[in-house]
Amino acid sequence: MLATFISLSFAAVLLTIGFVFVNFLPLLKRLQLPVSIVAGLLGLLLAQISFGYFDLGENARGIFPETYFLEMQQLPAIFINLVFATLMLGMPKLNVGSSIRLAAPNIVMGHGFAWGQHFVGALLAIFVFSYFYENSEYMAPLIAIGFQGGHGTAAGLSGPFESLNFKEAIDLGLGVATGGVLIGLLSGILIFKIVSRKDKQITQSTIAFDKYEADHQGDIYKSEMKFKTSMVSKFSVQFGFIGLVIFTGWLMLEILITLEAYFFANAKVSLMAYIPLFPMVLIASILLNGVFRKTGLFRFLDRRSIDQIGRMALDFLIVCAVATLSLKVLMDYKLAVGTLLLAGLIWNVGILLLFARFIYPHPWYVYALPDYGGATATTASGLLLADVADPRRLTDSKKAYMFKQPFYEPFMGGGLVTAMAIPVIKFWGIWSYLFITAGALLIVVLVGFLLWRKQKYS
Repeated sequence: MLATFISLSFAAVLLTIGFVFVNFLPLLKRLQLPVSIVAGLLGLLLAQISFGYFDLGENARGIFPETYFLEMQQLPAIFINLVFATLMLGMPKLNVGSSIRLAAPNIVMGHGFAWGQHFVGALLAIFVFSYFYENSEYMAPLIAIGFQGGHGTAAGLSGPFESLNFKEAIDLGLGVATGGVLIGLLSGILIFKIVSRKDKQITQSTIAFDKYEADHQGDIYKSEMKFKTSMVSKFSVQFGFIGLVIFTGWLMLEILITLEAYFFANAKVSLMAYIPLFPMVLIASILLNGVFRKTGLFRFLDRRSIDQIGRMALDFLIVCAVATLSLKVLMDYKLAVGTLLLAGLIWNVGILLLFARFIYPHPWYVYALPDYGGATATTASGLLLADVADPRRLTDSKKAYMFKQPFYEPFMGGGLVTAMAIPVIKFWGIWSYLFITAGALLIVVLVGFLLWRKQKYS
């Protein structure tokens, strides 16, 4: 228990130092890098310092003694469940029909980015990595894991990868995620500067996202008043709801594992054993959010506090994941990491420049850049690029990007599809994975074509 507390203290100190660096170093401030990434890279640097006069343990790294370093390696797999539990909990009820109509281009392009990353990864695993590495087939989903899912998904899949005796994949996924954040933000800003020169004026003026937020200010105020009159911290109550979500997700996974073992006792395939907890936690958050609405418990949820808890968990997750990266593994697999990053970037930029202008409303790049940021780095990177492309919120781009998430996150970006990739490859092979992803990508292209025809003739 003490080791966990000290490890968290290490991470908190790194975050504070990273925050100071970002605010005092002009270069870092201009790059707009997340503080957690800067703090994690600082921790990674400190982990390479050698102390020859002190015996900190066989598995120590730099200034981190063995016990605490090993504890920091375990923390991301815990924090990812907190992150996914907070994604949909306490979210206001959406009008499904109008939400889909507004976010349809984002949903189609988001799935196009995602399924394409799985497909490109499968091609690389079959035709490139198989000549250089063992377990090359399990590198196929690493672009999608690193780009869409990010550090949390890569860390959360540590169990399935370890069960396949391919523990190095965790560091590879984290390496791709770190590279994705860097190139996603930098390339996104560069693309905006180049493309926007031809379109100096945003011509579509619609309801600002601020108004959507303002519609729920009354609910937020009532929620805050509820906690002001109670002898309890609202953060404590929100942690209780989050804990209930995580427990429900765990219970759902255990039920599925038990049912699979009962009905398919003689089968050689065991999919549920390779499904991590966090996708089930996300599904549980969606289900319980609906239950809380029906029972009146929703008024005790405070979305601002839940969002803050989720952000804090993500910060600690990224710091611990990046700081405990194995540079040796990354160097041993430098060809794979470099190829994955390059292939993922080429796919994302290609899809953006070739198809986005036909799918999104005008100005297309304002609507497209958030999805590009989310597909290359994280959802937060997408929100950052949304503010870069439309700082005055003259379009519905940010609103559409947010409305896309309920139709995207449960499946891609760390959802069920990403989690199912590993068992599919294990039990049906890399070629089946290739054909499945190719078929799904073809369906997305067809839906995109129909959406383009509808917009063209409307």
